[in-house]
Amino acid sequence: MAKFFLPLILLLLTAWIIVGVQQEYEKNSLYNPVTYDSLIKIAQSEYYIDSLKLEKYKDFKLITYKGIAYLIPNSFYESSLTTEEDAIFQFERYLPPLKFILYSDLKSTDSTAYNFSLDNYIVSTINANKNNASWFKMEDSLVFNLGTGQKAVMTSYIRTKTYEDGTSNTLHISFLATADTASLYMLFFYCDTADYSKNIEDIHKIYTSTGIFN
Repeated sequence: MAKFFLPLILLLLTAWIIVGVQQEYEKNSLYNPVTYDSLIKIAQSEYYIDSLKLEKYKDFKLITYKGIAYLIPNSFYESSLTTEEDAIFQFERYLPPLKFILYSDLKSTDSTAYNFSLDNYIVSTINANKNNASWFKMEDSLVFNLGTGQKAVMTSYIRTKTYEDGTSNTLHISFLATADTASLYMLFFYCDTADYSKNIEDIHKIYTSTGIFN
């Protein structure tokens, strides 16, 4: 009888441990693991000072360029969509297919300033040229204080494209901008469902559940 129950007990114990680890992973993940099921540490620049403890993120990679740190989902990859001098960052992903260029002429660590500058410099490019680009319009914005006392600005952008057959496609993107004494940080979030409240929820998880701003 013992030979029968001992393997069963070991099997149940193993299953209990696996479930516990999975629940802990889900609790500490920014996104549902169904959407982001890889578990890798973000890449970091040797020049990056992690004052905001961004290394706690999973499924994101950190890219620093021209004094701005971008936290980008791993589903995006860097690209060379244009050679325009004011294109400070370019990225795209396969599914859903997205190509973005971020233009900027501001060299400020004031996160509030980007509440306005991003409205003019975020585009979705078709032919790698601003003149042939579909511009995103600012949909909404929110200014709030983080737990550290830092001011943060969250902005949501929308682009609707109408086709000849009468159908349309709407895309939404969101950025959270914050800054410390040395750098400006742009944290990228994406949704294609016009659900601004969901982005707010994601932002809330950043400085509560994951505690990276604490």
